[in-house]
Amino acid sequence: MEKMDYRDAFKKCSRCGGCLAHCPLYLATNREQYVARGKVELMENVALGNLKWNDRLAQIFSTCLLCGSCTEN
Repeated sequence: MEKMDYRDAFKKCSRCGGCLAHCPLYLATNREQYVARGKVELMENVALGNLKWNDRLAQIFSTCLLCGSCTEN
């Protein structure tokens, strides 16, 4: 099994913000950390050592509805 390099996954997001208009959590809260672009930024900073994983980050990531709107649009 090939090991996945998460840095490559971070680069797949162009951070255009297209996901904002389709994410039901963002539409309800206007908080970017709940949309794909915000989560990519958070995880990239965790991977770089700029942020430590904590309960607040776990809560942010667990709020995803898994609806797929961010990836379809």
